[in-house]
Amino acid sequence: MVGGIVVVGGVAAGVAISRKRKKDREEAAADSEPTIEELEAQASALLVRVDDDLRSSEQELGFAEAQFGAAAAQPFAAAISDARDQLAAAFALRQKLDDNVPDTDADRRAWLAEIIQRCSGAKNSLDEHTESFSQLREVEHRGPEVLEQLRSLLPQVQQELEAARLSATGLAATYAPAIVAQMQANLEEAEARLTFVAECVDSAAQELAAGEKSAAAVSLRAGEAALDQARTLAQSPEVLAGELAESVQQFEAAAADLRGDLEVVAQLFGSASAADREALQRAADQVNAVLTQGAQGDPVSALTAAAAANVQIDTAIGSARENSERLRRAVAARDEALVPARSEVLAAEQFIETRRGAVGTPARTRLAEAKRQLQLAEHYAQLDPMQSYQAAQQATQYARAAYQLAVNDVSGWGGGGGHGGGYGGGSNGSFGGAVLGGILGGLLGGGGGGQSSGGWSGSNGGFTGGWGGGGSIGGGGGGRRGGGGRF
Repeated sequence: MVGGIVVVGGVAAGVAISRKRKKDREEAAADSEPTIEELEAQASALLVRVDDDLRSSEQELGFAEAQFGAAAAQPFAAAISDARDQLAAAFALRQKLDDNVPDTDADRRAWLAEIIQRCSGAKNSLDEHTESFSQLREVEHRGPEVLEQLRSLLPQVQQELEAARLSATGLAATYAPAIVAQMQANLEEAEARLTFVAECVDSAAQELAAGEKSAAAVSLRAGEAALDQARTLAQSPEVLAGELAESVQQFEAAAADLRGDLEVVAQLFGSASAADREALQRAADQVNAVLTQGAQGDPVSALTAAAAANVQIDTAIGSARENSERLRRAVAARDEALVPARSEVLAAEQFIETRRGAVGTPARTRLAEAKRQLQLAEHYAQLDPMQSYQAAQQATQYARAAYQLAVNDVSGWGGGGGHGGGYGGGSNGSFGGAVLGGILGGLLGGGGGGQSSGGWSGSNGGFTGGWGGGGSIGGGGGGRRGGGGRF
């Protein structure tokens, strides 16, 4: 038995050692704490990856529901919904970091840590349900049936594309070259996707004949995703035509409202103060410029200019009118701003969605903020028309910024040339388009934004790894990440 004095001394020594170890742990933690630059890099990479994962998972959910039923897909749908909320919150934090308001290092560190936490949570939420559907798809062995479905759907979408070209020709005679150029680019991308689908069908048929079911599954899933994108791109002239027609109608209504504003200015001008007369004159000059310009083949831009002119002249009139009159004008501004905001957000979303393999964090962040501002605009449409207008204007600006950043990313993108040879013996153009559209990146690399992290490599070109870890397409080295990836 140990004496009391020894016990007390032992406790004292233990306390001293414990405090020293605690201090050592704290110093080690401080030394190992990541820098803000390291957190920035990790957060940006996670935002891109999880955004790609979510987009791919949303497509996969539709396929899973069609094949296995809504009940079987319900847990995955819930996981996607949770991941979408987490990612939206993460992008909102990224926007706070990117805005013009100075942030302290403590704020930046805390927000970046939260982005990393939310993105990791979203990714885990998706990954928990992906493997079960991968196994279910593999167990079902529906390769021959899916192959026949692709074969039957391919000519249908090709016919839709031909009809879209005719629509685009008609629109080209009416609208500005910039609008037509984007529409033609969409149709060219649709053609590239359909070429890729045909290559996937040929590859899958050969692989099924050879008994390579896993490799055939990869080809078929790539073909399904490409066909879905091709259909979306082929529908762009029809969607754009509807948006432009609505914009024309809205501009005509806005122009009539602006002419009425000019009449009000004329009534108020004589009795207004010098400062008010100066403000009224400036507003009237801007309105006249908008009315003189007209739609000029670009009704969306014209409507945006009309909304801005309407706000300026309303501000001038509001100094001499009662609040009720100003409120009515604010409602008009809201209506005129929401249409171009929706159109600009839609255009940016479609561009990034169909070229996401080349698009990085800045464009995605601006798009997320544009969508958030548009949601605010819709939310406040009845509660506070002026706030709704301001949010819609912000949505338009952020959507345009997102679109321009995405265009810059795509312009500087290598076209998939760094990934080796063609896919399944097809053209580099169709393979590059598949990578650009994020199809192969989402299917084979876990949503890596078009970066080569495994799968497409080797001097012979092509993809190895197959579905569930086996098989090959076109030969060459490299392989998919284990476990089957995402569908």
